[in-house]
Amino acid sequence: MTEYEIVNQIARQGTLRAIIQTVTQDGKAAKDVTSLDDLEQDIYIDLLSKGEKLIEVWEQGHINFYLSRIVCNQIKSSTSPYYFKYLLPMKRSVEFDDRLKAIPDE
Repeated sequence: MTEYEIVNQIARQGTLRAIIQTVTQDGKAAKDVTSLDDLEQDIYIDLLSKGEKLIEVWEQGHINFYLSRIVCNQIKSSTSPYYFKYLLPMKRSVEFDDRLKAIPDE
């Protein structure tokens, strides 16, 4: 099985989406659900670049654990691409909005 077939099967079964929902159900990870859709797509792209590593993990039957680790690392790390691409700009936006609200109307 190729990495394309593996990613296709993961997407069709909804495995990655279920893992993302499980990891983020506490509500601490992302306030914006659309960023989780983006995270899912970014992980699919990343999986396609894994090549032989992905095939090896699939054949050994450890794909769910592998996906769980990727999701946890992306969501919980302040150095992950997900944090810099989605969470940090969202955080900065909220801080800016709070500052604007603090300015008295004239």
